[in-house]
Order: sequence, then structure tokens, then C-alpha cells
Amino acid sequence: MSKLLGAATANFEEASTGSSKAFQLEPSTLLADRLSSLLSSPDFSVPRYLNLALSVENPDNPNEDVQQQKMAELALQLQMESQKCHNQVEKIAVEINSILPRCESDVSRLQVGLTGLQQDATAILQQHSSSSVADENTNEKKDPLEILTSLYALQSNLSLTKSILSAASSWDATVSKIPTLLSPTTNSDPSANNDTSQHQQATIANLKEAVQALSTLDHGARALRGLPGREDREKQIADFRQSIQVLLKPRLLNALQQQSQQASSSSTRLGPIQQIASIYILLGDTQILQEEYIKARPATIHKLWFSFNGTEFATWLPGWYASILSFLSDERRKSTAVFGPQDAPDITAKIVAECFRPLLSSFQARLVALFPHDPTTVQRATNQGSLEVICACYEATLRFLSLAYDHLTSVSPVLIRDFFSKVASPFASYQKNFSELEFHHSKKIVDNVSRNIRIVSDVAQQQDNLAALQDAVDKLSEFSLTVFPILEASLARYELLNCGYNVSAFLSTIDNIFVSHTKELVLAIARLSQSSTTSGTTNGESNSSSLAEYFDEQHVHCALEVLKISGSYFRSYKTFTIRIRDRFRSLGTGMRASLEQQRQEKDDESSTADVFDSMSNVEVGTLLAACVVGEESSNSSAAIAQLLRLSGEGKSSSSSSRQQEGLPVLLPNAVAALASLESSAQRHVFSVLYAVPQVSLQPVASLPSWRTEASIADVATSLIAGNETYSVLPQQYITRVGEHVLALVQALEPFASSTDALLLANEVMSGISEVAIQPWKDFSSATGYYGSIDVGKNGVIAALMSGKELAPYIIRSDSEYEEDGKYQEHNEDGDEDSEAVFCNKWLDVVCCAVTGRYLERILRVAKLTPKGAKKLSADLNYLINVFSALGINGHPHPLLGYFVSLVEMDSDKLLARIQPSENDEEDNNKEFPRILKAVEQRIAAMRGVGIC
Repeated sequence: MSKLLGAATANFEEASTGSSKAFQLEPSTLLADRLSSLLSSPDFSVPRYLNLALSVENPDNPNEDVQQQKMAELALQLQMESQKCHNQVEKIAVEINSILPRCESDVSRLQVGLTGLQQDATAILQQHSSSSVADENTNEKKDPLEILTSLYALQSNLSLTKSILSAASSWDATVSKIPTLLSPTTNSDPSANNDTSQHQQATIANLKEAVQALSTLDHGARALRGLPGREDREKQIADFRQSIQVLLKPRLLNALQQQSQQASSSSTRLGPIQQIASIYILLGDTQILQEEYIKARPATIHKLWFSFNGTEFATWLPGWYASILSFLSDERRKSTAVFGPQDAPDITAKIVAECFRPLLSSFQARLVALFPHDPTTVQRATNQGSLEVICACYEATLRFLSLAYDHLTSVSPVLIRDFFSKVASPFASYQKNFSELEFHHSKKIVDNVSRNIRIVSDVAQQQDNLAALQDAVDKLSEFSLTVFPILEASLARYELLNCGYNVSAFLSTIDNIFVSHTKELVLAIARLSQSSTTSGTTNGESNSSSLAEYFDEQHVHCALEVLKISGSYFRSYKTFTIRIRDRFRSLGTGMRASLEQQRQEKDDESSTADVFDSMSNVEVGTLLAACVVGEESSNSSAAIAQLLRLSGEGKSSSSSSRQQEGLPVLLPNAVAALASLESSAQRHVFSVLYAVPQVSLQPVASLPSWRTEASIADVATSLIAGNETYSVLPQQYITRVGEHVLALVQALEPFASSTDALLLANEVMSGISEVAIQPWKDFSSATGYYGSIDVGKNGVIAALMSGKELAPYIIRSDSEYEEDGKYQEHNEDGDEDSEAVFCNKWLDVVCCAVTGRYLERILRVAKLTPKGAKKLSADLNYLINVFSALGINGHPHPLLGYFVSLVEMDSDKLLARIQPSENDEEDNNKEFPRILKAVEQRIAAMRGVGIC
């Protein structure tokens, strides 16, 4: 410092002595050039410059006034320069005083570093000398790797020393610089300045410079971390960082607000936000920037949401989603410009999620207003809206998410799944409670249909005429199949909301709905049957006296139309089950792919190699259903296995009954209801076809003709004719039955001639013989046999109805065997067409019922005189002839001829037949001989043949 002061004093003395030298002045031009060259010369000094400037232009004739004036000017300039030099000297002295302590600490640090270097060098020398001695003793060379390691350690120590010295030398200057950049005079309120834009730019530039200075302090703090004062340095950096953030955040909010106000303009400027973002990036803290940016951007979307004016929400919602997609496309570009291409996808995803986050509760409230998500509320409500509206909104949401995914393909699958789940969260309750909600929704529609069906059948029952019956059948045909569009819509809603999960609950729901409708059809058919008959039953059968009295072929046509309706219902059910299996198979495949994708994401959450390029509505729906309904992967695996099992994967789902035998039953209650419907339709047709015989045969047991004794005139007439039975004709009741049975052929043929009608009717023709089983039960009861009677397919009653197993036990003439053989041969020669098969099935049932009922009524005759026996024989033979004329396999029944034989049999032969024999003990173990024995005994009792 003393040397610097001495040099400055010498310069002033030289300047003062030089001022008294030559006053001769050179010409102005040459003098100016010389002064300029002296200023740029390395030999420049103040005395030399003054002497050159005071030189006169003409030394031979100096102008004394000019010289005096020049001297005054030089004296003034000398005084000013002297004052300036004094000020400079004082400033230098202050700086030197402030630098000296720092230099002293730097010297001490340098000394420490040099000491370390010296120690390292000494250690290297010692090691080298010891290695040299060792080399001399062992004649071995030093390992070059150790030498390289030592040199690397020396380089690291030197670099560390350099960084410490650099950080220490710049620390104080940087610390003193930052407050200046953040001072209020520099960072004042922009609203107080007229030129707001320029002031904003200046402020942002100062903040950016302050952040750069803070970054320098960060690097210096890391370099000085081993020196004393570490906590103070960290506190200074934290304070500066907080101050910068406090000053920067209002600028950020202001820029975001301006951008939101200009959102409607296509020329929105991103400059201010980009500049502020660059500062945050330099600051190393972009969290605040992202949070504020994400919160501010969706303001326009939120405003659109609350502008909903109460119109149809399901119609308005797609337009709102379209606005979000347009916003998303624009936001992707802006986020890339602000945050860079690497962070832009995640920022965009978070912004879209923020569009929904504050609105989710409002979204759910609007959905609840359309249709409650609580099943108990739906059950109690009288006007609860429609589940279809909810499904329409959900479908629009899936479509939006599918389109939004195209803008989010670079986002990790985990974030996409979370985003999708949050957006669709208002629908979660509907997905979880779908089965119950669907039941209440569809049941309400089905109940309306059932109400219409009841009205139709009640009107037909009240009016009780053929026209009303035909009209009721037409309307029943219209209403019967309405359940299938309802079930199809239910299946579509299940695919949309549950996507294959909770399949058991869904199947139970549609099973109950289907059963409810089917039962209503069964009741409607029963009421149609009652509309053409009088009330009451006789022997388990409806009393059809009204229908028998006014019987017409149109009654048969109406009844067969009911059979056709049932067949169409059966076929629609089979088609619907095939549709269910196909949809289950498709859903299972989609669920399996979705589950595999989730497993891959869990195996490597950071991988995006397997992310789909696009996602369809179905894929998005499956993903959401897996998150809401199938929460665990084990549940998902079980649901997929169950779905594929129900779909019959690997098996044919054809409508053929034979091909569907191995498939699992989807709707078990519906199968039972369909069996009830089939039986109801068959019984309805049977009640119409059998109405006349039922009424005609009812009084047979009490006819007075059975008890009439032969008069003398009758005996004389028969003797003259030469034949006892010549004058015996069939009675009216049996001729009426025969004529009716023959007329049924013409009544059945028009319906059977229609191929379409015949195909539908054949759907419900299985087990048709069971409708005629009641007369045979009554026949078994009338025999007086109370043993074990099995009514199953292979039981005694079924065997009695067929008559095939009775041949070894009954009396038959040779002519009967010949006729039966001819008929069987005729049937075996060629196959009958479907029309004939259909007609013969119904004729077979009617003939079987007539046979059983007629035989039962005969066994209930109290007394049969010889004349009555002749009449009965004539009636039986008439019926045998009628059945033979029909040409139906199995008719006439063997028991008809057997009854004729018993009625006409001589009393002694009959008595001998009913007497106990050696074979009775063997036959007692068989049902047929015991029943036939009871029949023989009953006929003998009727004829008054005694039993010994």
C-alpha cells in the first residue's frame, strides 16, 4: 500500500514540475495528432502530456495573453485532475483495506493447500526413495499403476484447491450482488410504471441474473462445504432462494392470468410464461411453476361446465368433452413450449386431470339427479329417471377418454390409468351396483308390458267370444317377444358398465326379469283357456262345456297360434342365449388382454414399450371396469375363467339342442319357466282339441242304457234278423266323439301346411304325451288297484298309455294281430313328412286321452246288463273303427279290443279267467298283470259274474 501511495505522489510532483516548462505552442492540427498518438502510446505519462499540450504554436512571437489564458485553463484542469486522483487514491485505499483480510485468509488457505502438497510430495519422494532402495535390493521395477494413482490423487487435490480458492474469492462479491438485483428500486410494482412491458422485461432479466448468481453460490457452497461457516452459507442461500421465489410467484400468477384472459384469442403470447419458466428451471424448483400452471390453465373448461343451463345433460355432455379435446390439443403445444418435450406429456395429463378434479362432486350430483346410484332409493322412488341416460353419459365419457388417449401416448400407463379412473369416478357407484339398478330399471319396463298382457287376456275373458279371443291372441303375439329387446339392452348396458365382471349377479338379474315375463305369459295363456270354457274343473281337467257346445275350427287355429307364440318365444330365447355366449367370449378375450397389460405394467412401471398406440371405447371400458369392479388381479382371473366357461369356449354355440347339451346353463330359472310355458301352451291346445270328447264322455258312467234289460220285442227282432247284435247301433255320445276326432284332421291341416308356423310350433312339442296322462291316472284309480304307480317316462302309466307292453297279457284276436302288423309295416316303409307328423302327434294325444277317459268311465259303470253290454260293445267297436281310420300308430289302443273281449265274453269264460291260477303268484310281482286282473274283476262285477 505504501508503494502505491509513493507512486501516486511521484506522478503529481512530476506533473507540477512539468507545468513550468516550455510554453511554446505547436500548430493546432499537428498538436492534436501528437496528443492523440501520445494517449495511445505505451510511454504515456501525465507530465509528458502536459508539456506537449503547453507547447506554443510560434515560439518567436509568443502571445502573452494567450499564454496566460492557457495557463489558467491548465491550472484549473490540474486542480480537477488532482482532486480526482485524491478520490481515486482514497477508493483504492478502502478497497485495499477490505481486500487485505480476505487475501490473508486466502493466503492461509493456500498455505494449507501448499502444506498438503508439500506433504504429498514428501511422501512421494520418500516412497520413491524407498522403492529405489527396494529396486536396488530386489532388482525389480516400480508398478506404473501406483505411480498413476498417486498422480491422480495429486491432480484431484489441486482441482479441489482451485475450486476452493475460486469459490472463496467470488463468494462475497456474489452475495453483495444479489440484494442489489432484488432491491425494491429494481423490482418495483409494474403497475406504477407506465411502460409495464419494458419494466416487466427488466424485472425478469434481473430475477434471471439473480438466479444465476444464486446458482454460483450453490456451486461455491459445495466447494466450501469442508470449511468453517457452512451453516451460515446455507442459510444465506436459503434466504436468497426464498426471496427470489416470493418475488417470482406474483409475476407467474400475473402471466397466467393474462394468458387466461387471452385464451379466446388465437394469438396468445407465451413469452412471459416461457421467461418465468426458464427462471424456475434455473432455480431448480419447477414444482411451484407446475402447480400454478396446472391450476390456472383449466379455468375456461370450468367456466363452460358451470354454464350448463339445465337442458338434456346427456346431449350437452359430448359438446363439453369436445371443448376439452380442443383445449387438450392446444395445451400439448403450449406445454411443450413452456416445459420442454420431455415434461410436456405429464404436464398435459395433469392439466386434463385438473379439468375434472374440482368438478367430480358436481358431476356425480348431476348424474344422481338423472338416476340414483343407490338401489334402495331407486326402489322407493316413483319417478327415478332412466339408467339409459347414465349409460349414454358413460359412453360419451369412454369416447372422450379414447380420443384423449391419442394426446397422452407418451404418458406412463400408471398415470393414464389413474387419470381414467378419476375422470370416470362419478360412475363407479353405478358400476358396483349395476345388477340391482338394472333389475329395478328393466323390471319397471317389463311390468308395464305385463300390465298390457293382463289387460288383453282379461278383455278376452270378459267378452267370451271368438272374435275377442282372436284379437287377444294377436296382441299376445305382439307383447310376448318384447322382453328380448329389453334383455338385449340390459346385456349392452352390462357390457358397457361391467365389461364381464360380476357375471353371476348379472345373469341372476336377467334370469329374474325373464322369469317374471314368462310367468305372466303362462298366466295369460291360462286365462285364454278359461275364456273359452266355463269355470270349474272335473277330475283334474277344465270343464269345457261352453267350448264343446260352440266348437269351431277357428278355436283350433287360435289355440295353435298360442302354440306358435310359445315356439317363437322358445326360439328367441335360444337366439338370445347364443348372443350372450358370443358376447361373453368376446368380453373374456378383452379382459384377458387388459389383465396381461396391467401385469406388464406392474413388472416394469417405467417401461412404455408396450403402451398401446390407441385405445378403443371397449378397451377403455374394460380398463375402468377392472379398476372399479375387478379390484384385484385374482378376482379378474376368476372372472375371466368364469366368463369363458359360461361362453362355452371351444364348443359350438349353435341353436341346435343337441349341440347345446354340453354347454353350461346360463339362466336356470328361465329354463324351468320355459318348461312351464311349454306345458301351458300344450295344455291350452289340448284343452281345445279335447273339449268335445271331455264333455261327451263325462256322463258315460251314469247312462241308463247300461242297466236296461232286453225286452221281448228286442229278442223277437233279433231272432227274426238271425243276429243278436244286428239292431245295436253306437250311441250318440260316442258318435259325437268319433266325428269330432275325424274333424280334427281338417282343423289341424291348415296350420300344419305353413312351414314357418310348423317350425315354430315344433319348438314346444317335446313331452306332448304328458298332457293326456290324467285320464290314465284316473283309469288306474278306477281299476281299484292301489299299488305303486309310477308316472314317469318309463313308469307304469306311460306303459299303459303306449300299450306296447300289454300284448302278452291281454286277449287279442288273430285279425287284430294281422291289422297291427300291416300298419306297422306300412309305417316302416317310408318316413312321414313334418306336416303329417305334427298332425299325428296331436291326434295321438287326443286319441290317447279319449281312450283313457273312456275306459275310466266304463270302469265306473255300476251295473252292466246283457243289453247294456251289447251297446257298450257296439260303442267300443265304433271307436276302434274311427281310430283305425285315422291310421295313427298305436291306435286303436289294445285295451279297447281287450275291453270288447271282456264285455262280449261268455260269463263262464270270464269267471274262469278271473279265478286264481298257478301263474298268479308269479304275476303278482308285475304291475301289468295285477292291473289287468283288477280290470277283469271290475268288468265281471259290472256284469254280475260271481267270484268263487
